Amino acid sequence: SLKLRCTGSECGDSAELGDDMIEEYTLDVPRAGPATLTAPSIWGLIRGMETFAQMVEEHPPSVAQGRASAASGLFMRAVPVVVQDRPRWSYRGLLLDTARHFMPLSVLRKQLDGMAASKFNVMHWHVHDSGAWSLESESLPGLADAAVTPGWQYSHAEVKDLVSYARDRGIRVIPEFESPAHANALYKAAPEMATQCYVDYQRTMPIQGEMNPCAGATRKTMTGLLAEFSSVFDDKRVHLGGDEMSYACWSQDAAVKPGCAFDTSSPPNETTFSQLEERFEKELHAELASHGKSPIHWHDPITERNIDYNRSTLIEVWDANPDVLAQVLQLGYPA
Repeated sequence: SLKLRCTGSECGDSAELGDDMIEEYTLDVPRAGPATLTAPSIWGLIRGMETFAQMVEEHPPSVAQGRASAASGLFMRAVPVVVQDRPRWSYRGLLLDTARHFMPLSVLRKQLDGMAASKFNVMHWHVHDSGAWSLESESLPGLADAAVTPGWQYSHAEVKDLVSYARDRGIRVIPEFESPAHANALYKAAPEMATQCYVDYQRTMPIQGEMNPCAGATRKTMTGLLAEFSSVFDDKRVHLGGDEMSYACWSQDAAVKPGCAFDTSSPPNETTFSQLEERFEKELHAELASHGKSPIHWHDPITERNIDYNRSTLIEVWDANPDVLAQVLQLGYPA
């Protein structure tokens, strides 16, 4: 048997998943008598129970070196043992991309089960890309046309149920809403958001799905979606993308220019697309803050386009070049 002891303040239903969640635990398994699992939070108990379960085997070839239960046929090697464990990395995530590869809820739950067994604590849910938008939207119902296949979108109730399923396993669910590029799917519901680019002298959709930050519909649509899904996803982080943005695309649309007024304030003194992008993204950050949330971005804006975010912004690095991560850390961002 296993006795559980939670010694801290994060032990009940009010315990929060987040950047600072405590996951350490101590597992004491004697040769005889009940094992004891002690942790300062419910998340530590979850990690310790996973360790305990993985120490148990069935049908041992010999019980001489361990501890066995004749009633259950279960066996545990290498006892007595004390395990003192804590994570080296506070963010241990797996990205699941349902924009490009839609997955039934049963598959997502199975992924979460596997993540829990491996002690991952973040499901980075890539719900949106140029190809599709994989969530039903009440604020922009036209996004139903952006499903990769008609009907292949998750409802609010399904998302909340999956978030609850993940929480029971100590896993955060962080959605990624791509901006200002990789956004073509949005234009099926709000075509006025799109930058008008030219490729081989033909007017086309943006090369990487670049939004037009100067269009009033862009800010209205994005802030509306962030407000809507802030109540669906309960994590305090939201990923806003930022990778593979093309200023070459913006330069081909006369409506996109530094200093444009896309909010109620006076046009600022901007001279570069970098300044324009930074202002647009900080507007989205302000919308998140109004719902008690903070942003995550890919590294591209700060390492390639000179964007300056608040240093509480979490940066994810997709480039395998270690110099990129070193640059992000040198600039003072958590990564």
